[in-house]
Amino acid sequence: DRFFKAPFLSLDIETDMGASYIKCIGFADSPNFAGCIPLIEGGLPKWSRDQEMEIWKRIRELLTNGMTKIIIQNMMFEQTVLYPYVGEITPVYMDTMIAHHCLLSELRKSLALQTSIYTREPYYKDDAKDEDYAPTALYTYNCKDCAVTYEIFQTLDQDLKDEGMWDYFHGYQMPLANVMWKASMTGIKIDTEKVLSYRDQAQIDMEEAQTKLDKLVGYHLNVSSTRQVALLLYDNMKLPRQFHRKTRKVTTNEEAIRKLAALYPNEIFDCMLKVRELSKLISTYFKAFWDADGRCRCSWLIHGTETGRLSSAANIKGTGLNMQNQVPKYRDVFVADEECSLIKIDLSQVEARLVAYLSKSPHMIKVFEDGDDIHSMVASMVLGVPINQITKESRERSIGKKCVHSANYLIGPYLFASLIGVSNPEGKRLLERYYGIFQIKDWHNRVEIEIKKNRTLTTPFGRKRRFFDRYGDDLLRAAVAYIPQSTASDHINRAAVRIYPQLPEGASILLQVHDEIVIQTKKSDVQKVIDLAKRELLVPIPIEGKDVIIPIDIQVGDNWKDGAKI
Repeated sequence: DRFFKAPFLSLDIETDMGASYIKCIGFADSPNFAGCIPLIEGGLPKWSRDQEMEIWKRIRELLTNGMTKIIIQNMMFEQTVLYPYVGEITPVYMDTMIAHHCLLSELRKSLALQTSIYTREPYYKDDAKDEDYAPTALYTYNCKDCAVTYEIFQTLDQDLKDEGMWDYFHGYQMPLANVMWKASMTGIKIDTEKVLSYRDQAQIDMEEAQTKLDKLVGYHLNVSSTRQVALLLYDNMKLPRQFHRKTRKVTTNEEAIRKLAALYPNEIFDCMLKVRELSKLISTYFKAFWDADGRCRCSWLIHGTETGRLSSAANIKGTGLNMQNQVPKYRDVFVADEECSLIKIDLSQVEARLVAYLSKSPHMIKVFEDGDDIHSMVASMVLGVPINQITKESRERSIGKKCVHSANYLIGPYLFASLIGVSNPEGKRLLERYYGIFQIKDWHNRVEIEIKKNRTLTTPFGRKRRFFDRYGDDLLRAAVAYIPQSTASDHINRAAVRIYPQLPEGASILLQVHDEIVIQTKKSDVQKVIDLAKRELLVPIPIEGKDVIIPIDIQVGDNWKDGAKI
């Protein structure tokens, strides 16, 4: 009865390790008052059937009355576990994990860390564990979680106002979290037979590649063993040792093998890379990652990256996948429901366009405004090759594309040389030529000045990031990449938030991967959704005094990979 009168209410549950059942549920309406309702104790129900039904009825009314604003730490987990009992919790006013991420994106998101930053409460997170999760200790722990979550919410809400991010958080980040939670609950249909077919073929191809590799080296080589591969490459074959760019330790990673393959061509390298690639496909993508109803449901993480890009992972039940890493070649296993189509909407060269306007590069802006292909034009101007000799699949265009994607973000000359397969002096010359022609060094310098001033950058949409890393090249690269990457992410996700409530009945946003959004709709509503997407995604972004419109590419089909271009 007390909690029904609360305008704000924090919520926390304690579950078994697999989240198969709920041990207890707690609430707090202030930093000083919390209550816990035990449900399962010692593996047995705490209440009679009728009593528990009444408890869940009251909890459902409390969490879905539309008046009580709910506060949760990690809403994706809590909402998913509670959904079978109470339905959709509404409204979720704040996910403290996401709010903390908006303010301090580089720090960890745990409740323990937030408690240490935003409250004066002493550390308590091991209290229940120290007492072997005895009932009284667990219930007290649950109450403390609720109370500190409420206290954290009060501090975060004020901090968001002080930083000028309150509207950004409540008007965009929380609605986005709700849209992506619903996407997770809906899931996307999987052609399970095709997955198994791909797996069987990959297994055959991997065994053939392994047999060929073993024949070439004269014994069975485990390509997953760093020790065995290092022994082969650096001792037996006497090749120059390769070192990891960050750890400076000897490495046999993919980058090292590809570099050796370019310098010392040998079939061994091709076989090693093929076995590794196929092994990863089999263990990661060609397994049973779908639920019993044949749908893939991942967890979408609003707080997954420092730039604000979404990330995804397996869900709390262990099914689902990291959708960001899906291999384009095999995306046809993700299919539309019957009588439906998948509409794939992709931002066209969004980061390169944003860099052009952020840097005020006259040549780059002209390329985009003339409707020319930026990668071909860069290749032509940097390499001195006539534009009519550069095709979409040419090596020159590939170099131009790598210029755009890496040189914009302060890649080093030697890494750039390795990336495009030229000598170090030639790589340095081409990089300097790119910077000279497109004049983006002034932008790099402006970013560096801002970082030196207060270590904080703000995007055109108002997202702020404070940089805590040691000052140096790595920090500057992250800083230069931040605004274009974050702006691209926020642009498409803000559109998703606007699109969602306008979708026709039965339509759903299913995926948001990098610069792409995938919507499922009935075939009869395809044009309606396309018109809606165009209206919301062709909204201009204000950058350096200009309104920048990012073009979009649209495909419609029966699976995520294939579709007719609109």
